Amino acid sequence: MAAITSLKIQNFRIFDQEGSTFDLAPLTFLTGCNSSGKSSITKALLLLYNFIDRLRTQGQNFDIRSESLGLHKYNLKLGDFTSVLNHNEKNDGCIHFTYTCNSKGFIRKTSKPLEVEYVFGNDSNDSSNDAWLKIVRITTSGNTILELDFTKLPKGGDNPYKSVLTENITTFNPSYLFEDYITWVKKGHRPCPAPEKNIHRPTISYDKKKHLPFLQKHIQSGIIHYCPILLLIGDIAKSEVRNLLDEQIKTDSEIDLIINDFEKSDFLTFNEYYKDLELQPNSHVHTSLLNDQLLLEIHQFSTLRHISQIALDGDFLDKEKALESLLRNKDFAKKYAHKIVNKKQTINFQFVAYKLMQLSYRQKDLALSAILQCPSLGEDYSYAKLTNPFYDWFIMYVMDIIEHTLLPKCPINQPKQCHYISSDTCTVQRLYTLENLSDKFGNILQEYTYSIKNSYYMVNNAKEEFLNKWLQKFDIAHHIKLESVNDGLGITLRLYKSEEDNTGQLLADMGFGITQLVSVLLSIVTHGAPVCEEGSCPPYTIIAIEEPENHLHPAYQSLLADLFYDAWKQLGVMFLIETHSEYLIRKTQVIVAEAYAGNEAERESCEYYVPPFDNPFKVYYIPKNDKPYEMIYRKDGNFENDFGTGFYDEATNLAFQTL
Repeated sequence: MAAITSLKIQNFRIFDQEGSTFDLAPLTFLTGCNSSGKSSITKALLLLYNFIDRLRTQGQNFDIRSESLGLHKYNLKLGDFTSVLNHNEKNDGCIHFTYTCNSKGFIRKTSKPLEVEYVFGNDSNDSSNDAWLKIVRITTSGNTILELDFTKLPKGGDNPYKSVLTENITTFNPSYLFEDYITWVKKGHRPCPAPEKNIHRPTISYDKKKHLPFLQKHIQSGIIHYCPILLLIGDIAKSEVRNLLDEQIKTDSEIDLIINDFEKSDFLTFNEYYKDLELQPNSHVHTSLLNDQLLLEIHQFSTLRHISQIALDGDFLDKEKALESLLRNKDFAKKYAHKIVNKKQTINFQFVAYKLMQLSYRQKDLALSAILQCPSLGEDYSYAKLTNPFYDWFIMYVMDIIEHTLLPKCPINQPKQCHYISSDTCTVQRLYTLENLSDKFGNILQEYTYSIKNSYYMVNNAKEEFLNKWLQKFDIAHHIKLESVNDGLGITLRLYKSEEDNTGQLLADMGFGITQLVSVLLSIVTHGAPVCEEGSCPPYTIIAIEEPENHLHPAYQSLLADLFYDAWKQLGVMFLIETHSEYLIRKTQVIVAEAYAGNEAERESCEYYVPPFDNPFKVYYIPKNDKPYEMIYRKDGNFENDFGTGFYDEATNLAFQTL
């Protein structure tokens, strides 16, 4: 399971083009001045998560261009695109969300984190003025692996996963994941990863005896798309390549073009030249080109018809020779010469690999050439029908990583990965309806009811134990029950003080603070899942909460930190919490200090310690009109740096004023 571990926000509300990056811990707290941007962080994460969730639920045939960001959804009160775009934005007029994704729990791990950038802009055809996806970019260490530019694509079309290697993709360079793939194979994994059932990929069986020598050539050479012809020309002297190919294999003008390019380069061997093309797939651009559309136009010149016909029927070099002849005609040159300027032929990795595959297949006596898969095609050496199995397996490996990165997985039976509890969720009612979508607390009850019906008994039992434990710790009740009324049109929530209590008390009689607290507890047990072993499972879901301390006295505000920490340990729930509560933050300091305090035996007995203790808390302070910064915990629980004025120092200042 992949999980989002950091988020960078640019051009969204208060965040400008430079933006700010927030590392997400299991329990991340946002505090600071009013109108400083705390809610913008929460809402950005919520929008992004839910956008990804909607793409995921569409399955194999999703169209990434069919969904807007959803500014008008989830009752976030954001307004339209104009409202959320930073008012100082003068660059591309777009919102940028960039997240990093770890691969914990995912077998094909990457050595370096992958960054995914979603770029959203407005659409002149959208009367609601929502935000629409423009660009998706996946990078690692500043190098682009995949870029999809939807501004250049028509509506509809293939699943992007199916067309990654087509001209519709702005950039696709899997070479930056090659070392990770080799490491994965060397660890004993099959070079052909098992395909996901919901993603269409080619099925190629793996024959260890037949394929292993080919695999070793890829590993030894460091060449991703290794072609058997490289056994012949890969490491010989530069001056010998052309002659050797002329002797061994019938070449053509396009091969001549490649050899010319190689001979003009600074590389000493063809292998070095070829590896450079893999790393910079679009770097080599050469010679003017007479395009087919122009040739059709000039075909009207009767005196030049035979020349243009040769060009139309021929290959690249034929067109170049035809061009020279055509330009000698003054009438032609006067009318068309200006149209030929800057017409280019690109010699890139795809072009060279295509020709080398043809040569490899023709050279039947070359070692390893039989590995190339090609149905009975006679003399048709079309690259689309020639298969390098190792390269196909590598691409399948890359596609798995791309899928898990673009669409971080949800837990089983979870429709979405991010949930939001606003400060106005608490609605004190004696009867809640399950059909009123505007009733936020009623929706929480509905999700909780659905969760109970669609989970295994063991899971339910663990969740029930967690819920009852914290109902008792907050001295709310011994347990709760939901009761259907009015033929299922409504539901009541009743709290019981003990096992012997048969009457109970309606939640509505407990007040705003308890209702808000119960909504948080129900959301936790609804969306959490018991961990496999203590601390061993990755986070499955994140709950964002706006000011959970509302209507709670200080002792309960402090106890919230214990609740969130326990929910992380027991149910794998991550939290993003906006808060103004000094008591909540201070209690996290106590948890950290007690976990690190004393000797090993004392730490083992500490309620908060999970050996080896890894601090799950992060606190960000967001000042007004300045950049957010992280509060750094020391092992004694204190912070290395200070909060802005008006938070921790406010109680002390008031005490001094009293004195």
